[in-house]
Amino acid sequence: MYFSENIYLYGRPLANKPDMEKWLEREIQLAKNIQTKLLNGSVPDVKGAEVKGLSIPARLIGGDYYDFYPLGNGKVRIVIGDVMGKGIPAAMLMILTRGAFRSASESSKSPSQTLTAMNKALCQDLRSLKSFVTLVCADWDPHTNVLTYASAGHMMPLLLKSKERKVVELPKTLGIMVGAFPEYVYEEKEIALETDDVVLFYTDGIIEAENRKKEQFQRDRLIRALLKYASCPAHQAGQRVIEDIYTFTEGAMQKDDMTMVIVKIHQNINFWQGGAAMGQTIISKGKNIDEAIHVGLAILQSKREEVQIEIIQRETKGIWRIGFKPAIVKLTKVERQVEPSSVAEEEKSDSASVGGARSKVTEDHLSGKAWVRGGQIFYRPSPLCYPTITVGQGVLLFKNGEPVTGTTVITEGDQLEIQTAEETVETKWDIIVDEDKLHAILRIEPGVKKRFQIKDIDPDYHIELKAEQHIEVQNTLEYKPVLQKLKSLNIVQGLDFIAMAEAAKTTKPGDFVIARGVKPQQGKNGWVELTVNLDSKQAGPKLREDGTVDFREVNNIPSVHPGQVIAIVHPPVPGVPGVTVTNEPIPPKPVYPVAVYLGKGVTAIENGTKIVALANGRPVFRQQGLDVHIFIVDKLTHQGDVDLGSGNIRFHGDVDITGNVEDGMSVEAEGNITIFQNVTRATITSKQAVFIRRNVIGSVISAGTGHILTSELAHLLITIEGYIEKMISSIKQLVSSPAFKRTDWKQNGLFPLIKLLMDYKFRPLVAVGHKYIEVTKRGDRQQFHPVWFDLAERFQRCFFSSIPNELHSLEQLAKLLEDIKTTMKQYTDVNGESSYIEMAYALNSTIYCSGDITVFGQGCYNCTIHSGGFLNVKGVMRGGRAYARKGASIQEAGSDSGVVTHIAVPEGQTVRFGVVKEGTIVQIGKTAYTFQKEHRQIEAALDENGQMIFD
Repeated sequence: MYFSENIYLYGRPLANKPDMEKWLEREIQLAKNIQTKLLNGSVPDVKGAEVKGLSIPARLIGGDYYDFYPLGNGKVRIVIGDVMGKGIPAAMLMILTRGAFRSASESSKSPSQTLTAMNKALCQDLRSLKSFVTLVCADWDPHTNVLTYASAGHMMPLLLKSKERKVVELPKTLGIMVGAFPEYVYEEKEIALETDDVVLFYTDGIIEAENRKKEQFQRDRLIRALLKYASCPAHQAGQRVIEDIYTFTEGAMQKDDMTMVIVKIHQNINFWQGGAAMGQTIISKGKNIDEAIHVGLAILQSKREEVQIEIIQRETKGIWRIGFKPAIVKLTKVERQVEPSSVAEEEKSDSASVGGARSKVTEDHLSGKAWVRGGQIFYRPSPLCYPTITVGQGVLLFKNGEPVTGTTVITEGDQLEIQTAEETVETKWDIIVDEDKLHAILRIEPGVKKRFQIKDIDPDYHIELKAEQHIEVQNTLEYKPVLQKLKSLNIVQGLDFIAMAEAAKTTKPGDFVIARGVKPQQGKNGWVELTVNLDSKQAGPKLREDGTVDFREVNNIPSVHPGQVIAIVHPPVPGVPGVTVTNEPIPPKPVYPVAVYLGKGVTAIENGTKIVALANGRPVFRQQGLDVHIFIVDKLTHQGDVDLGSGNIRFHGDVDITGNVEDGMSVEAEGNITIFQNVTRATITSKQAVFIRRNVIGSVISAGTGHILTSELAHLLITIEGYIEKMISSIKQLVSSPAFKRTDWKQNGLFPLIKLLMDYKFRPLVAVGHKYIEVTKRGDRQQFHPVWFDLAERFQRCFFSSIPNELHSLEQLAKLLEDIKTTMKQYTDVNGESSYIEMAYALNSTIYCSGDITVFGQGCYNCTIHSGGFLNVKGVMRGGRAYARKGASIQEAGSDSGVVTHIAVPEGQTVRFGVVKEGTIVQIGKTAYTFQKEHRQIEAALDENGQMIFD
């Protein structure tokens, strides 16, 4: 449908504008009739009460709504609601609300469940339309006159208490409007009503009705009107309240829909029949008659003989539940009148109660006894026997107005009064802001109400008053004080109302984040982006179809030519400030530019943002912190073998050797070394990487910034560090004992104690310490840092000296331990992981690398291997020792002939085996394990207790 100068409807023209107005008026009137029939439910016919609903829209149709839904258990479900807005849009949304209410009432057992189901069904639609609905849902039980209710952000109904002639608001329940959060769960409460009580459900249009002076009707006037018309029937009371509103508004235009539902209680639905008091009646269902009766008895909390049972429907089994019908029974609670010959009658007419009234009885079995019924004490003393009563926990007993403790004797004429203790602990809560002011935390400890209930006691000569303790959690937290506290703390950012609602419902102490700030987005320091791939690791030999290996295509050494852009220098990127919960900005961390140092063969262009090569060669990129060094390395290609004819090779760049490296020869390079053939009883040393395409026999291969002996010393220091820590702990325990203090240890210091510990408790430290000293003796002082030798001398003087010296003290031992840790940290920092070694096969060789080591061919036999990174043996490791700082993976380890193979890694790393033979030793940290049989596909690690585990 569209409008223009000529008006069309569904493609057909209307004659003129008046025709259109008539058509719109007719359509709107039709919509009003539909709304009147659908939205305002028919009034239920309920015995014992009168229920009336009334709705007056501000326009022809409105957004207020009320409805009734009779429940199968005799209850009536009432709902009243208000959609944000007025007119046709609000009415359309209320149609959706009605459907959701009807659907939810069929499957929900309570008002809170109904609102929860409605919210879940409507939330997505309401949020997409940027609207919401406030509702109150209540179940009224005409048999018990109990009203159970829940609110979804709607005003609480008013209750007129007829006996007291006053109007109060129903106790509040927590609940937010429908359409806010889809997973919200609503709270419900219940209240008992009495004869002539009136409950008024209403929408805000009632109390916000304005007169010509812009004054609102307000709740006080509504309360006065409700009191004025309390004696009227419900339908008349509603009409007269509306008349009072019209009188007040003086004909001013109605701005909002006005809706109300009135429930007026007449009397309880109890009746007398055949000398029995007919009480509460329920209808219950079950798979069979017995189950239906059992369910009903549980609800009534009665025994079978205390009810009348009427079978409404017997069960039908059906086939596969097709045609199945449950059993339905009607149970009516009966309180029968009996002749005054029982203990119950004794309680009524023949016992002394609180007021001391007691009549003479004839039953001998009550003589000299006391008993408790319904929270009151009854007794019958005799001349020869007086009942005694002991007061238990939670009970206060007053005899003749005086409190009783312990046990007391009851004599004729005593006036007894029982009181039970009651303790209330208020809800405690506070709002805490974390150190960064990014979270406001509501810390709550719900209150509790402890009350005691007296147990009934059968007649006896001595009774003990006992009370059952009942603890009821009472969380009295409310939104308003929380919001006031937030305001006083200036917390305004990121309020979480769902968390507040959860805190208000919790029954356990807890912390709830009710406001969240925004973390700053950290910036990025300047960085250098490489435009060439500097990863020069070998790709590995390719296996041909005939089973042979192709070594021609494994080299992957990067190179550049003059004018080629090597890298791009990026400036720092500043971060984005965050905000605290108090709306204060949180600055991000400062960012800094990168410092680029240009070496041989490179230059910078475009204001230093691009690095360009000036010569052919291999680019080298080294970074430490924000300092970056870039330069070009020359390459030396040696054709043929390295032997006596060529001499040893020492070069400041990369070295390629197309032949073998023969006996006794050495090759040293600042860059990478690539050897295309074999290395036999030679020494290969590179500060970066070594690639050997074939075999290594009886040789020493080293790559990286460290040294083989340095690596061995560092490995020994790890063990020594652990022993010294334990020794210091043992000494502290001994010197604090009285026995040690009586000895004359001041003259010789800790020398005797250290000697004793070394001889008995720390024998392994003796062997490791001697090993460290021996290794330093093999080293050249000009090639090693002095700290390694200094530690060896201090080990000698502290642990192996024959006379006392200044090192034999706790202070010096602690200093020694601290220096060991500092040395190990410096070794780890300097010993770079960018270096690596790759080879096909090794035999009787020593292999050291500060980074990763890969043996990609047949494997290694009887070799000593130290890897500062990860060790990967894709073939066999048979015999020898290996240490890998970043863990190891070995396809096959050990030997069937019993040759010992030892693989060690630090604590926190793992060793993976494809196959591991019997007798192989794996060590993680200080824990070692020898395999007793062959295993396959296994990984060794330490658990949290330092025990070796296998997966």
